[in-house]
Amino acid sequence: MHNNNSRRRIAIMLICLLISWDCVIVIAPLEASSGIGLKFDNIAKNVQKTTGASPFQPGEGIFVDTFPDTSFVLNGNFAIDEEGMVEFPMIGKIKVTDLSQRELEEFLKSQFSNFMKYPMVRVKPVMRISVLGGVKKPGLFYVDNNSSLWEIVKMAGGPTFEDGFDKMVWERDNSEISGDLIPYLEKSTSLKSMGFKSGDQIWTPAKQESFWTFFAQNLLPLMSFVTTLVLFYYTYQRDLLYLQSTQRK
Repeated sequence: MHNNNSRRRIAIMLICLLISWDCVIVIAPLEASSGIGLKFDNIAKNVQKTTGASPFQPGEGIFVDTFPDTSFVLNGNFAIDEEGMVEFPMIGKIKVTDLSQRELEEFLKSQFSNFMKYPMVRVKPVMRISVLGGVKKPGLFYVDNNSSLWEIVKMAGGPTFEDGFDKMVWERDNSEISGDLIPYLEKSTSLKSMGFKSGDQIWTPAKQESFWTFFAQNLLPLMSFVTTLVLFYYTYQRDLLYLQSTQRK
């Protein structure tokens, strides 16, 4: 009897151990999986929130600053295409319109840190503004929207004649937005406050050249070149005739 009772106790203990082990095996993964699910839900919410607040928009640009290593290939301005993609060196096209400013900085740092002497990366959105017509350096410029109108005109070298500021025009899609920019220049108003958008243009007429200016810059050098050729030809002919007459004697 004693042996039977001992065997029963051992059997009961084994059954209890098996039951408790099964509970651990079944319950523990459920708790873990529920925790992971909550974690991924939070990440998804954060990504969705970041995507809605992304400062990068199609048609604009991104300035990447790698100071103090400003000679690095990543340092500079990059255009954002209509699909929200940016062509970065070495890594190709990346969609940036789904990223926050900090996420893009961390991503670029992770991709380029092994190639940089000082792994510092800062990014900020910039606008594309064209300055055309009578300025010293016409072209397309990437500027911070907090920059003033003065700053972008300075980047273009300023007007080529005195009335350039008075006749300066702000255009968008071939339509005039403002034909009087003097008040904005006087107050150093930012482009953002003025309502500038990427693709806008600043235009001022180029000064018409007088005939004498055109003559001095274009015709006079050509005439000097032709005169030099004619004098060289006649000098050659004179020397040739002199040599021939000397040989006959």
